[in-house]
Amino acid sequence: MRVTTGSEGCNRRFDPYVTACLWLGGEVVAAAALRLSLPPPPFAAAGSGAEGISHVQVVLQATAPHLRQRGLGLLLMRPVVLRHWRALDVAFIFVASIPLTWGLAYFVMPPAAAAALTAVAVGLALHAWHNAAALPAGADIDKKANTRYVGLVVLVYTFPIVMRGAQDLLATYGPGADGVWPAVATALGVDPLYGAKCAVAVAFCFVYGAAVYTSSFPDVYAPGLCDLVGSAQQLMHLAIAGAHVVEWLFAIHMYQRRLLMPL
Repeated sequence: MRVTTGSEGCNRRFDPYVTACLWLGGEVVAAAALRLSLPPPPFAAAGSGAEGISHVQVVLQATAPHLRQRGLGLLLMRPVVLRHWRALDVAFIFVASIPLTWGLAYFVMPPAAAAALTAVAVGLALHAWHNAAALPAGADIDKKANTRYVGLVVLVYTFPIVMRGAQDLLATYGPGADGVWPAVATALGVDPLYGAKCAVAVAFCFVYGAAVYTSSFPDVYAPGLCDLVGSAQQLMHLAIAGAHVVEWLFAIHMYQRRLLMPL
C-alpha cells in the first residue's frame, strides 16, 4: 500500500466538484437540444411573435377536491405541451444520469469498466429520449411501468455504490476477512463500512420514493388536500433529493479515500 499526499494525489485524482459541472451541463444540453428539436406550435405564424409561446408555459395545479380524480391532479395545459414537458423530464433524468454514472464509477472501478457502465447509461438515455418523443399527445402514463423504466438507469448509476458497499462488507465480515481492512481504515480515519451505509441509505430513498409515487400516497386517501405540501409527487422528489445527497457524500468520501489509498 502506498500513501500519497499533497499535490501528487490531487493532480492524479478526479475532483468530485467537476462532476457537478458535468451534471449541470448535461441538463443544460438536454434542455437546449429538446427545445431545438420541438416544432413550433401550429398557430404560430411567421412574424407573429408567437413562435415560442408553447414552450414558455405556466403550469397551474387545480386544488379543489371536486375537480380532482383520486390521486390525480388537473393540469391546465394542452396535451401537446404536456407531452413536451414529459419529454423534457425524461431528458433531464436520463442525460443527467450519464455524468453521474461516470462520477460514481470512477472511484470504484477501473477506467475501462467505468467507461463501459457509462456507455450503458448513454444507451438508456438515447432509448428513453426516443420513447418520450414518440409518446402520443394526451397519452396516460402508467406509473408502475414508468418507475420500472427509470429504475433501470438508477440501477446503473448506483451500481458502484452497491459494489463498494459489498466489498467493504466482505472485507470486514466476509469468510476471508482477516481484520486488515478495518485496522487500516481506522488508522486512516476512514469508516470501513461507509460504502455499505451509503448503499443502504440510497436504496431506502429510492424504494420509498417509488412506493409513494406508484401508490399516489397520500393523495389517493385525501384527494385535493395534499397539492401544496405532502403530495406523492413531492414526497418522491424529496426522496430522490435525499438519495442524491448520499451519492454526493459517497463521492466525496471515495475521493478522499483514493487520495489516501490509490488503486
